[in-house]
Amino acid sequence: MAFVRNFLVLACCAALAPSAASARALRERVPHEKPARTRLGPHDDASRIVLKFAEDSTLRSVPEALRALRAAGLPARAVRKLFTRAAAELDAERDDGEQRSERALADLNLYYELDVPRRTDVAALCDALNDLPFVELALPARIPLPPPTDLPPATPDYSNEQGYRQAAPQGIGAIAAARNPGATGSGVTLVDVEYQWVLDHEDLELDAAANLDKATLSDPFPSDQGNHGTAVLGILVARNNGYGVTGLVASATLRVAPASTVEHGYDPARAIDLAASRLAAGDVILVEQQTAACGGSYGPLEAYPPWFDVIASATARGIVVVEAAGNGAVDLDGAGCAGWFDRAQRDSGAIIVGAGNPADRSRLSYSTYGSRVDLQGWGYSVRTTGYQDTSPGDARQRYTPSFSGTSSASPIVAAAAVAVQGALLARGQAPLEPAALRALLVDTGTPQTGAGHIGPLPDLPAALAALGIVPPPVPGCGFTGIEFAPLLVFLFRLRRRRVE
Repeated sequence: MAFVRNFLVLACCAALAPSAASARALRERVPHEKPARTRLGPHDDASRIVLKFAEDSTLRSVPEALRALRAAGLPARAVRKLFTRAAAELDAERDDGEQRSERALADLNLYYELDVPRRTDVAALCDALNDLPFVELALPARIPLPPPTDLPPATPDYSNEQGYRQAAPQGIGAIAAARNPGATGSGVTLVDVEYQWVLDHEDLELDAAANLDKATLSDPFPSDQGNHGTAVLGILVARNNGYGVTGLVASATLRVAPASTVEHGYDPARAIDLAASRLAAGDVILVEQQTAACGGSYGPLEAYPPWFDVIASATARGIVVVEAAGNGAVDLDGAGCAGWFDRAQRDSGAIIVGAGNPADRSRLSYSTYGSRVDLQGWGYSVRTTGYQDTSPGDARQRYTPSFSGTSSASPIVAAAAVAVQGALLARGQAPLEPAALRALLVDTGTPQTGAGHIGPLPDLPAALAALGIVPPPVPGCGFTGIEFAPLLVFLFRLRRRRVE
């Protein structure tokens, strides 16, 4: 086809230039293997292709591509950069991330998105592009999948129904941890990547400016409008106001970045990149999305290589990324994953969260699982804002006792990450790097039971005690914080020995 012939001309004219990063000793980046043959699945977009040129290629701007497209009779809008921020800004962040993490990162300037002409065989076009030596990977774009699922009259106080706030082993110990300065999230910014928010819910009271994106919000699932995102935000930052629910980290600065907009379509890579551009080391991105994984059902977003690369770029800069594992019961260690989730080969640096049973911390049957899943949260019976079991007529007064899935689990773990970083900042200490924070929450969590690895449930008091952070003494108690710290550390170590 004419389009491919012109692209061949474009590729063969490309020169290769050594990267400044290549001179440093970095852990090698292992890209996704090109498929022997592209197969268009039910979750693929037949109208768009995502293309990445090989690392060190000079094809970092679109003029040559535009000329080739025009020669093929295609409009200039048919190709565009996937990451639209300035090339110099992306370069600076990549260099910073590689220095911090000591691992090679993808050059996001080499990602493009192509609109496919009508009646074009998308799979054949991907295969032709993958045959080019200067193309690292070409694959169909993805379509969105379903989310991993006081105004008058007066609203009751539901906080006593939030068992996930209670002490271990039932919950993550957020109530006790909140007595530590900063452990309710002050000083930390958290960005939720998804959609379906009611920002002015009576228990959230967020300004429209909380949305980082100037593009027009688009909801791919209007039948669930205003519920999923609202439920997630309630777990995180619902106000401690005597009614409704209380967020785990109500003092955090909350921002949202839509994964789908009118102008850009479904583009979680853009949302994550936008969020990362506004955050500093120690801040947190929560990715409340799932996608097809390992040729099967729903798994974590990073199963799709372009999304893996933008997540890896964020964590390399010290930004914590928390991802839902997905509700597809996919075994990430299975043959179908072809080692994509093998940490010995590649690690995005994100925390992947499975859905656990609140009663015993066993894996719920629908939760994706495997050695790459780090931690679990409650997978059902989560009381929060949103949905229609109360006040169905006013979205600002909706509450539910039954938010579920890896969707409910992930904000619980994200809140634990925010709490640790906030407590450190309040003491004048630097926040933890993503890998160190992930290891801390895993090592100090309440262990999982049963088969299908989804990891422990975070235990905030144990995690903070391991850092030497303990709450001030309860009035009337004879211990000071300094005296109590060794006892907490001793009890934590004793529990770990018994589990092992």
